[in-house]
Amino acid sequence: MGVPAIEIALPGQTEVDALAVPLAQPLDSLSGEAAGALGDELRGRLGRLAASGELRGDRGEALLLHLDGELSAPRLVAAGLGKRDEIDLDAFRTAGAMTARSLARIGGSVCWLLDERLPISVPEQARALIEGTILGGYTPGQWKTQQLEKRPHPIERIVLGHVETPELRAAAERAALVAERTNRARDLANMPPNELNPGALAGHAQALATSTST
Repeated sequence: MGVPAIEIALPGQTEVDALAVPLAQPLDSLSGEAAGALGDELRGRLGRLAASGELRGDRGEALLLHLDGELSAPRLVAAGLGKRDEIDLDAFRTAGAMTARSLARIGGSVCWLLDERLPISVPEQARALIEGTILGGYTPGQWKTQQLEKRPHPIERIVLGHVETPELRAAAERAALVAERTNRARDLANMPPNELNPGALAGHAQALATSTST
């Protein structure tokens, strides 16, 4: 798999398999910019889930909801960041990783709703979310099972739900490239000895050179 496609578009401008919204505690108002883009009906649904304790916004939490026309996407992932005053880049990376795992049965595309009200800049949010989504979605499953239908499906396209800026574009594309290269190295580390031979290494090097030049 190559570098996932990176797009920047406002919510609703492109079709995706899932929307993902990072949520910080406290969740009592769900008034952040990203949550506000969900509309009153869906925000009310999230509020009820928060009131019942099913949605807490803890770091590492990813709650997958199936939608019924509330948004253009058929699914929503509410990804917790933890307490607002403790949010750092790792909180966003963890949110990305858990979201990728929650979508492992469908893969495809996800749109992250970025939030300027959070205490991390939008380009840094994008960088950490993309890194987490790509790295967290990695699996050595190709060496664990030959049943293709049981292998996790990767995220192949990541959309950033925000107005495009040069800084946002540069941060996003670099993050995707670095994360994908990391996963290539993990492939080599996980490859069984009977497959990790000079021919396999040459093939990986050729693929890397080809993707870098395109």
